[in-house]
Amino acid sequence: MFKLLAPRFKAIIHNYAFGGLSGEDLSEQSRRILLINLFCLVGVLFTLPHGILAFIDGDMMIAASTLSIASLYTFNHIYLRLTFNYEVSSNIILYPLFMLMFFLLYSGGVAQTGFVWIYCIAPVAMFLHGLKRGLIEITFFLIILILIFLFPNEIGATYNWSAELKKRIVYSFLVLGFLSAFYEYSRMKSIHLLRNISKDLEKASKTDPLTNLLNRRGMLEIIRDNNASKKIFDNAIVICDVDFFKKVNDQYGHNVGDEVLIKLSNEFKETWGKDAHISRWGGEEFLIFIPSSLFDIIQPEVERFRKRIESIRFGALDNPFHITLSFGIARFDYQKETVDAAINRADKHLYKAKNHGRNCIFSD
Repeated sequence: MFKLLAPRFKAIIHNYAFGGLSGEDLSEQSRRILLINLFCLVGVLFTLPHGILAFIDGDMMIAASTLSIASLYTFNHIYLRLTFNYEVSSNIILYPLFMLMFFLLYSGGVAQTGFVWIYCIAPVAMFLHGLKRGLIEITFFLIILILIFLFPNEIGATYNWSAELKKRIVYSFLVLGFLSAFYEYSRMKSIHLLRNISKDLEKASKTDPLTNLLNRRGMLEIIRDNNASKKIFDNAIVICDVDFFKKVNDQYGHNVGDEVLIKLSNEFKETWGKDAHISRWGGEEFLIFIPSSLFDIIQPEVERFRKRIESIRFGALDNPFHITLSFGIARFDYQKETVDAAINRADKHLYKAKNHGRNCIFSD
């Protein structure tokens, strides 16, 4: 029975905490919604019983304030679930909490224990509004706290605490505020570091380490994103292969072969870097995706590039050599075929170029 109910109970708790979101992306929105809903729950669980007890004891002022907070937090959870506006919801959490804490300080609270609740202010402000805004809000609260302690007669406060206790309340609040600020600072630094690491890993997963061009995965993602942006007409896929590259490695060494690929990559970027996406497709093979261009002008551009590479000297100054390239070009329309089909067609054109003596271009 328990095994059957446990997943259902877990789903209900998760649904409440994230307000209907998955909560799996660890985004700022998910984090804020989780915190607000948890604070709403804790706020209701603490204020509702105290409000009921105060009502039974006949302390209508305490009862009204705590029951109002419980009602407000319940409404806030419903509002957040409907709108996902965590900026407004965080204010609904924090600022009424400020007012309740000021009232407890002013009145002394139940049995003169009101001050014990003020220590939730620092972490709540930091968690909901971040380091900078949280510090401002904590400072504002501390100033009002000190004024209430310094001028009780002038404002008609009814608490009954000694001067020594009031000092310790201020000191302990300062310590907790410092610890909350330090925690939030550390959390922000950690998140910033993790995001940078995540970006670096994502970039590395889509980049060829030798040439710093896109790799196969990165290129396929670019082509699919291009489809999502509705740039669907007159795209070109160009596949290029270095002719007899194995001979370069065998005769001059793999280091020289790597230098050829790096220099060739730079030539690709210089020629098409602004208008196209370039990738090292594998080994000595490159794929260039040219989105939304006039397809009829692609082959002349590729031909000019082929001749340019043919004239460039590679290798050492005292032992230079030349390379040639073979190309296959396919017109790609997202509405008519898949990405794989267009790439396969360009690849077939490349093999035609190789079978016809290399150092040439075949196209649709």
